[in-house]
Amino acid sequence: MLTDFNIFLLLEIAVNYGVRHVLILSFSPSVTTKDLEDLFEPFVAANGVAIRWVNDTTALAIFRNPETAKEALKNTKNPSFKIEQLADDEPLLGLINEKDLQPPVPRPATTSQAARRMIMGALQRQGLQKKTSSTLKSSQQQESERKQRVLTRQRLRDEAWGSEV
Repeated sequence: MLTDFNIFLLLEIAVNYGVRHVLILSFSPSVTTKDLEDLFEPFVAANGVAIRWVNDTTALAIFRNPETAKEALKNTKNPSFKIEQLADDEPLLGLINEKDLQPPVPRPATTSQAARRMIMGALQRQGLQKKTSSTLKSSQQQESERKQRVLTRQRLRDEAWGSEV
Protein backbone atom coordinates (compact mmCIF):
# COMPACT_ATOMS: atom_id res chain seq x y z
CA MET A 1 0.00 0.00 0.00
CA LEU A 2 1.36 3.39 -0.95
CA THR A 3 1.39 5.97 1.82
CA ASP A 4 1.77 9.71 1.27
CA PHE A 5 5.40 9.46 2.32
CA ASN A 6 6.06 6.63 -0.17
CA ILE A 7 4.42 8.65 -2.92
CA PHE A 8 6.64 11.61 -2.00
CA LEU A 9 9.73 9.38 -2.17
CA LEU A 10 8.63 7.95 -5.51
CA LEU A 11 8.16 11.44 -6.93
CA GLU A 12 11.60 12.44 -5.67
CA ILE A 13 13.15 9.36 -7.27
CA ALA A 14 11.28 10.02 -10.50
CA VAL A 15 12.64 13.57 -10.60
CA ASN A 16 16.21 12.62 -9.68
CA TYR A 17 16.61 9.22 -11.32
CA GLY A 18 13.36 8.19 -12.97
CA VAL A 19 12.63 4.50 -13.24
CA ARG A 20 13.23 3.94 -16.95
CA HIS A 21 16.74 2.63 -16.15
CA VAL A 22 15.29 -0.22 -14.03
CA LEU A 23 14.12 -3.64 -15.22
CA ILE A 24 11.99 -6.01 -13.12
CA LEU A 25 13.06 -9.65 -13.19
CA SER A 26 10.64 -12.42 -12.18
CA PHE A 27 11.91 -15.97 -11.80
CA SER A 28 11.76 -19.19 -9.78
CA PRO A 29 13.06 -19.23 -6.17
CA SER A 30 16.05 -21.40 -7.15
CA VAL A 31 17.71 -18.57 -9.12
CA THR A 32 20.92 -17.12 -7.65
CA THR A 33 22.61 -13.75 -7.99
CA LYS A 34 25.21 -15.38 -10.22
CA ASP A 35 22.44 -16.48 -12.61
CA LEU A 36 21.17 -12.90 -12.79
CA GLU A 37 24.66 -11.52 -13.35
CA ASP A 38 25.24 -14.06 -16.13
CA LEU A 39 21.98 -12.98 -17.76
CA PHE A 40 23.26 -9.40 -18.09
CA GLU A 41 26.92 -10.27 -18.69
CA PRO A 42 27.22 -8.20 -21.91
CA PHE A 43 26.16 -5.06 -20.02
CA VAL A 44 28.26 -5.44 -16.88
CA ALA A 45 31.68 -4.40 -18.18
CA ALA A 46 30.68 -1.82 -20.75
CA ASN A 47 27.74 -0.07 -19.16
CA GLY A 48 27.37 -1.29 -15.61
CA VAL A 49 24.41 -3.00 -14.04
CA ALA A 50 23.50 -3.63 -10.40
CA ILE A 51 21.21 -6.40 -9.18
CA ARG A 52 18.91 -5.60 -6.24
CA TRP A 53 16.77 -8.34 -4.70
CA VAL A 54 13.18 -7.51 -3.78
CA ASN A 55 12.09 -10.99 -2.63
CA ASP A 56 12.78 -14.66 -3.46
CA THR A 57 11.23 -14.45 -6.91
CA THR A 58 11.78 -10.82 -7.90
CA ALA A 59 14.85 -8.68 -8.43
CA LEU A 60 15.69 -5.41 -10.11
CA ALA A 61 18.38 -4.81 -12.71
CA ILE A 62 19.50 -1.19 -12.31
CA PHE A 63 21.38 0.25 -15.29
CA ARG A 64 23.34 3.50 -15.55
CA ASN A 65 20.95 4.96 -18.10
CA PRO A 66 17.56 4.24 -19.71
CA GLU A 67 19.09 3.52 -23.13
CA THR A 68 21.13 0.62 -21.76
CA ALA A 69 18.08 -0.75 -19.92
CA LYS A 70 16.05 -0.59 -23.14
CA GLU A 71 18.81 -2.36 -25.05
CA ALA A 72 19.05 -5.06 -22.35
CA LEU A 73 15.28 -5.54 -22.42
CA LYS A 74 15.34 -5.92 -26.20
CA ASN A 75 18.39 -8.22 -26.42
CA THR A 76 18.08 -10.42 -23.33
CA LYS A 77 15.99 -13.48 -24.00
CA ASN A 78 15.73 -16.33 -21.51
CA PRO A 79 12.61 -18.45 -20.93
CA SER A 80 13.47 -18.82 -17.23
CA PHE A 81 13.07 -15.09 -16.64
CA LYS A 82 10.25 -12.64 -17.16
CA ILE A 83 11.84 -9.25 -17.83
CA GLU A 84 9.94 -5.97 -18.06
CA GLN A 85 10.64 -2.29 -17.58
CA LEU A 86 9.70 -0.76 -14.23
CA ALA A 87 6.75 1.61 -14.62
CA ASP A 88 6.25 4.87 -12.71
CA ASP A 89 3.03 3.54 -11.14
CA GLU A 90 4.35 0.05 -10.33
CA PRO A 91 3.03 -1.22 -6.95
CA LEU A 92 6.44 -2.83 -6.41
CA LEU A 93 7.92 0.65 -5.90
CA GLY A 94 6.42 0.75 -2.41
CA LEU A 95 8.68 -2.16 -1.39
CA ILE A 96 11.90 -0.67 -2.74
CA ASN A 97 14.27 1.64 -0.91
CA GLU A 98 14.94 4.80 -2.92
CA LYS A 99 18.71 4.25 -2.72
CA ASP A 100 18.25 0.91 -4.47
CA LEU A 101 16.97 2.75 -7.54
CA GLN A 102 20.05 4.93 -7.95
CA PRO A 103 22.10 4.07 -11.03
CA PRO A 104 25.33 2.18 -10.32
CA VAL A 105 28.40 4.37 -10.08
CA PRO A 106 31.57 3.10 -11.74
CA ARG A 107 34.41 2.28 -9.39
CA PRO A 108 37.36 4.64 -9.75
CA ALA A 109 40.44 3.20 -11.39
CA THR A 110 43.05 1.94 -8.94
CA THR A 111 46.70 1.99 -9.86
CA SER A 112 49.03 -0.73 -8.67
CA GLN A 113 50.94 1.85 -6.62
CA ALA A 114 47.79 2.96 -4.79
CA ALA A 115 46.76 -0.66 -4.23
CA ARG A 116 50.21 -1.51 -2.85
CA ARG A 117 50.08 1.51 -0.53
CA MET A 118 46.63 0.52 0.79
CA ILE A 119 47.73 -3.08 1.38
CA MET A 120 50.95 -2.04 3.13
CA GLY A 121 49.02 0.37 5.34
CA ALA A 122 46.55 -2.33 6.33
CA LEU A 123 49.35 -4.80 7.07
CA GLN A 124 51.23 -2.25 9.17
CA ARG A 125 48.12 -1.54 11.23
CA GLN A 126 47.77 -5.26 11.87
CA GLY A 127 51.48 -5.66 12.61
CA LEU A 128 51.86 -8.23 9.84
CA GLN A 129 54.26 -6.39 7.59
CA LYS A 130 57.87 -7.49 7.63
CA LYS A 131 60.32 -4.64 7.61
CA THR A 132 61.53 -4.00 4.10
CA SER A 133 64.96 -2.59 3.40
CA SER A 134 63.58 0.96 3.07
CA THR A 135 61.60 0.77 6.31
CA LEU A 136 64.58 -0.90 8.01
CA LYS A 137 66.91 1.92 6.85
CA SER A 138 64.38 4.49 7.97
CA SER A 139 64.04 2.96 11.44
CA GLN A 140 67.84 2.62 11.75
CA GLN A 141 68.25 6.27 10.78
CA GLN A 142 65.63 7.33 13.33
CA GLU A 143 67.36 5.29 16.03
CA SER A 144 70.78 6.81 15.25
CA GLU A 145 69.24 10.32 15.31
CA ARG A 146 67.65 9.54 18.69
CA LYS A 147 71.00 8.33 20.09
CA GLN A 148 72.72 11.46 18.75
CA ARG A 149 70.13 13.68 20.51
CA VAL A 150 70.68 11.83 23.80
CA LEU A 151 74.47 12.21 23.50
CA THR A 152 74.13 15.93 22.65
CA ARG A 153 71.90 16.48 25.70
CA GLN A 154 74.37 14.67 27.95
CA ARG A 155 77.30 16.72 26.57
CA LEU A 156 75.41 20.01 27.06
CA ARG A 157 74.43 18.99 30.60
CA ASP A 158 78.03 18.07 31.41
CA GLU A 159 79.31 21.41 30.05
CA ALA A 160 76.74 23.34 32.07
CA TRP A 161 76.94 21.42 35.37
CA GLY A 162 80.17 19.53 35.15
CA SER A 163 80.70 15.82 34.71
CA GLU A 164 80.23 15.01 38.42
CA VAL A 165 76.46 15.46 38.45
